[in-house]
Amino acid sequence: MKDIKLSEYQNTSIYFYLFDVVIKNKNLNKDEFLISIGISPTSYRRARKSEQAIGHEIIKILADYFDYRLLTNEEISNMEILFTNIYNDMYYKCFDNYDSYMNILDHEIATNSILFPILYNFKSFMMLNKILKPEEEKKAFDIYKENKCYENFFNFQLKNIFEIYDIFFLDDFQEYYSINDFDDGLKFYIISSIYVKKNDVIKFFYYADIAKNYFLKDNNFMRVLYLNNTYMNVYSKINDFKSCYNLAKS
Repeated sequence: MKDIKLSEYQNTSIYFYLFDVVIKNKNLNKDEFLISIGISPTSYRRARKSEQAIGHEIIKILADYFDYRLLTNEEISNMEILFTNIYNDMYYKCFDNYDSYMNILDHEIATNSILFPILYNFKSFMMLNKILKPEEEKKAFDIYKENKCYENFFNFQLKNIFEIYDIFFLDDFQEYYSINDFDDGLKFYIISSIYVKKNDVIKFFYYADIAKNYFLKDNNFMRVLYLNNTYMNVYSKINDFKSCYNLAKS
């Protein structure tokens, strides 16, 4: 089980990384724009670097200008609970609350929550953990592309979770990540599925075995079941029907 922590988002300095991107995406000259709405560029840079009292005022001005809804500490705590539940349910392949989670995420996005990049990424995370139709996979990919620019706004834990998008969507993900740094079964599960598509059975078995060990350690038997189905499909492709039969009996 994983607990999602958002304590950084109860402070202000992390939001400067969000507004760095928002201002850039609007094709605004940052210093000129800040001065035009009454913010000192020097104060902006100072509050971005470390938590300062003026940071609250700056973030409030920017949120009002771009029509983003700031969250109270209580609301952020509620988001921690929501994201924790989403992650663990998707990890354990439990979809009982899937529609309810989606509705909450959509509501938060529709009401202009300032955490919108995180909300969108959890939508994509949920989609990737269901059996996707091609059009749904494309929608998840579009969310990934749009949110990639906000990755500096994610705290360390969220970055670690959202690395799965790079693994899933980037053909050359190993140029950006070291396999030795991965520490959860979900990432190895995705890597193994990639090598199924590439018909590289040796690498599939290697990464699938690692993923399976993680899932067994976490008592994640639903993931093991899904992975075993993939094992049997691969065994069938290479005409290893004995291994397929033995796994089916186990």
